[in-house]
Amino acid sequence: MSPSFSLSAKDAETVLDTFDREGLLEALLLVRGCLDVDLFDIGNAVEPLLRNTGRLASLPEVEVEAQVVATGVFRRELVDPMDYGAERYTDTREGTRIIVSFFVGGMGAFHAEVLARCMGAEAWDFNTHALLPERMRVQDLAHLWMDDGLLTRFRARSASRNLFGCASSHTA
Repeated sequence: MSPSFSLSAKDAETVLDTFDREGLLEALLLVRGCLDVDLFDIGNAVEPLLRNTGRLASLPEVEVEAQVVATGVFRRELVDPMDYGAERYTDTREGTRIIVSFFVGGMGAFHAEVLARCMGAEAWDFNTHALLPERMRVQDLAHLWMDDGLLTRFRARSASRNLFGCASSHTA
């Protein structure tokens, strides 16, 4: 897919410099801070730059179904941001162990890696998939995805002391 914008040679150099010094998320946040475009547009411009300069050599070029789920104890005051709406939880007892989605979506490996890094993990290092809320960069993820609803869902699930986990599966 072609990007909705292109990087000048100077901007590309700045992105590469930032990537080398501070990492992937910081490079993407730099572009996001300058442009009103979401992660998919940013990725469509930045991923080829990083791949063509050998900076993403270890990242496979595959499509994945990525998901982040939370497990925890059901509390009535947290039903609004739940997956199915408050009416579906009417008969759910307080203290029942539940699983809820935080994020689900199909994407390329590059975007899955960005999602994982925002969650404090690495997409292809399954040892990092037991997520710790204190390592998550949810505000950065919401900023890149241009979705403030992510912050609402995360705060509600964190307030319930739910445990987070991450799963990704190869789809093609």
